[in-house]
Amino acid sequence: MRQFIILLILAAAVFFGYSWVRDTAGDEQLFGDKQEATADQKDSAFLEVNTLLESKDQEMMEQGLRAMEQAALAGSLDAQLRLGFGHALNAHGTAYSLDKARVWLKKAAGQGDKRAGHYLNIINAYDYELTPMRLLETTYADDLVRQAGRGDIDSQALLGRVHMMDMHQAGIEGMKKGRSWLTLAAQGGDDDSERLLEIIDMVLEASPKDLAKIQNQAEGGDAKSQAVLGMMYVHGIGGVAQDPKPARKWLLMAAEQGDDAATEYLRFLNREMFLDAVMQRLRKDALRGDNQAKVTLAYVNLFGFWGIPHDLPLAKRLAELASKAGSDEGRKLLDFIRYIERENMRPDPAHEVRE
Repeated sequence: MRQFIILLILAAAVFFGYSWVRDTAGDEQLFGDKQEATADQKDSAFLEVNTLLESKDQEMMEQGLRAMEQAALAGSLDAQLRLGFGHALNAHGTAYSLDKARVWLKKAAGQGDKRAGHYLNIINAYDYELTPMRLLETTYADDLVRQAGRGDIDSQALLGRVHMMDMHQAGIEGMKKGRSWLTLAAQGGDDDSERLLEIIDMVLEASPKDLAKIQNQAEGGDAKSQAVLGMMYVHGIGGVAQDPKPARKWLLMAAEQGDDAATEYLRFLNREMFLDAVMQRLRKDALRGDNQAKVTLAYVNLFGFWGIPHDLPLAKRLAELASKAGSDEGRKLLDFIRYIERENMRPDPAHEVRE
């Protein structure tokens, strides 16, 4: 009972005794590297709760977290921000949970805090299981399209595969979009894209009346027919319904016999392999100086999006590079990283990052 009363007193002290400097004066003030209040200026009760959260003792950390949550529920903006960013960053005492982060950041944004609103939008934009469809919804995809339009063969080949493997697009639209980009890549000399085009055309030409023949040949062990049948199931064309289970079954059988197109399809249908392909491309673009790729990688490493472990030093370095190259988004992110460093909300990579 005595501990409970102490926690209530601490929570009340956090709410009534500490005032957060609200960011309401435009972008420069919002994300500028302004001087935060020094430790001795902060309310001692707040610091005591924060000390509990930073403790290595599990029981003390839990006490501090409960006190912080009580203060946040009572309306403390600082407590809401610390819980929101703590859950998003895997920071001291707050288990990684983007769902919980949303709850607290939404409350802070509701009180007019622009930083909370901005990063709530970032979390909503990036927090998903990465799929071809989701990649096309990112700001990085816009940059990828621009590169492809300027004749970059690698961009054309990647866009072609992303559209082609998209299981969320109905009918043959994904294949047609993919085919157009792969055609450009093949004309530019990409042999892999040219091999894919051959089987894509076979799939596009397939009709319901051909289904029985294709299925019999596939069941008889013909790798090309297995690949075609698998791709038909991916897109739901040629008389079959869109279904990932038989799609993977037939593609795997074809790939085991050495069919290149089936192997390529499986690579993009497999989440881990697709993620690896995207991350490789992002790193490549970042190394050649692309600012949007740097910022995207920084967000992914800072918040642990897409199952990537938190890596604050890498995120900060990428944000610095983007900022120095003139990226406004990179500058904002760098200022935010400096803020979480000052407030000791560094991500803990030792924790499990998946919800």
